[in-house]
Amino acid sequence: MEKFNFTLSLIVLGVVFSVSIIYAEMTKESSGNDITGKKVVFLTSTTHQGDFGGVADADIICNDLAATNAELAGRHFKAWISDSTYSPINCFTKHHNIPYVLSNGDQIAENWGQLTNTTLEHAINIDEKGMLINSYLDVWTNTTYSGTIYDKDNNCINFTWRDITTQNWAYIGDSSQRGKKRSIYKSSSCHKENRLYCVEQ
Repeated sequence: MEKFNFTLSLIVLGVVFSVSIIYAEMTKESSGNDITGKKVVFLTSTTHQGDFGGVADADIICNDLAATNAELAGRHFKAWISDSTYSPINCFTKHHNIPYVLSNGDQIAENWGQLTNTTLEHAINIDEKGMLINSYLDVWTNTTYSGTIYDKDNNCINFTWRDITTQNWAYIGDSSQRGKKRSIYKSSSCHKENRLYCVEQ
């Protein structure tokens, strides 16, 4: 009888262990956090006034934030932003056969073509750590949804100027939106604090 109980206990433990493994794998799969072999896009957890230093400094902000997440460290990011001469359509690496995902693994586009199309699969509202951003949703872009320059003249003097006494502004997107407004929906004074989109290259 004791032998039977011992054997039964082993069987029960085995079943529990197997179920635990299956549940863990199902949970892992459903969380969508696998970013291996994919290009990551995130919304910065930090906000910045319009004089953050220009396109090159926006890229530095993106890469510094990415480095705080072990899964993103070592990957190269550029900010989704345009000045009077620079734009993503001309300066980004375009991946036509690689999906673009958020830092939590949720897919936003099958490839570059969909990334620059009118509507994404998911809003870019997740930061570099995989956290949802649901406040201060405005994003410096001056960039159309297709990656071109929106305004060559009004861009906080190439994002190097924020004088509250003068009429100086740039155009912003809304990170809660999946459509065209994600990239351009209104103008913002240069002294305002807004976020950045970061796109892996």
